[in-house]
Amino acid sequence: MLSSLNSPYYIIVGKFHDRWAGGNVGVALTAALPNYHNLQSLTLLGHKYQKNILPVIFANIHRAAALIHLTIASNCIEEESDFSLLDQLLSVRSLTILSPKNVILLPLPAWLEKLPQPLKELRLEDNCGSVTPGTLKFLIPHLPDLEVFTLGLSYSVKDEDLFPFLGKLTRLRQLQLTYYIQLGALPKVTISPSLVSFEVRYKMIHSRPHTNSLCTWVHQIIAHTSLESLELLCEDAEEYEGSGAHPSFDGLVKHLSVRHAKTLKTLRMEDAFVGTPAMVDLMSNCRQLEHLAVSVRENFIPQCTTFLPSMPRLRTIDIRIVNAKPQKVLFSIEQAQNFLRDGTSNLRQITVNGHGWKGEWCVQWDGDRPSAAFKLTEIQD
Repeated sequence: MLSSLNSPYYIIVGKFHDRWAGGNVGVALTAALPNYHNLQSLTLLGHKYQKNILPVIFANIHRAAALIHLTIASNCIEEESDFSLLDQLLSVRSLTILSPKNVILLPLPAWLEKLPQPLKELRLEDNCGSVTPGTLKFLIPHLPDLEVFTLGLSYSVKDEDLFPFLGKLTRLRQLQLTYYIQLGALPKVTISPSLVSFEVRYKMIHSRPHTNSLCTWVHQIIAHTSLESLELLCEDAEEYEGSGAHPSFDGLVKHLSVRHAKTLKTLRMEDAFVGTPAMVDLMSNCRQLEHLAVSVRENFIPQCTTFLPSMPRLRTIDIRIVNAKPQKVLFSIEQAQNFLRDGTSNLRQITVNGHGWKGEWCVQWDGDRPSAAFKLTEIQD
């Protein structure tokens, strides 16, 4: 499949099938690719390794001097000679590798050395088991201008390897990591103060010590930053929905309320439970919040309405009620209307336990006389 999404600036070449080697697709690529003079983004997604396809692509795209973003799946490359084809694409400033393997990781530093301008963005996503401490060590000299970094799950990379690596990325602004529980003290390394966005992916945690470890880990990374966005995304939350206790993330939220109150705009941690006192601190202090998603007790709802007027920038709120009996988890359409109509002027959407509503003010006409009317719309999944 060769697809152009609404403009000649973005191409996905995906799902290499056996029949592609026959020539029809190769002919089509040869005819089409040279016409994309302003191509800025290329994504290669391999269903099955086909040695003959990559040379066709790169031979016809090497004149795309505007190419900035390159995404490549690891199963597109099986031999070092495949990776050497990337020598034709030296204008890239943003590189994403899906489930990187050694055949890509080993020659990667040498390719980075050839770039006339260092990468701004490097994302190693999905299964990153092949990424080792040595990988990070060899990459760091070639990433002086890196602003965006992603690392998927790799049990080979410990905190003692990761933190010093991150500490050397002095221009880092966006960071996405996958967390797993480790023993031992965290390295005392200062992460770039320029970091404004941090996303953490983790597996469901049911014990207080492990929850505290995750909170401490996040705290260590964001401690010296002016954070604008924090997202804690539980990857297997649906498997544990309605089961087990939810230890609180109060310590982390209290840190946000003190250290990042003036800058925090997005807090998304819908599967992380926060007690009512910590939520009160958050809503009292973090008045720049625009998007909020969190798990709370049922008694938080009444108190939430009290603090909404002090959060003029809040646009969306996603609440999940936990640590309560199912019959106590009730939220009516009248409550939703009160939230959205009587809350802050920017609040437009509220979701409670997956059930959402959008609200907006509109003009209602009574003959020739206009009046303001509030319209509530249920969000359909």
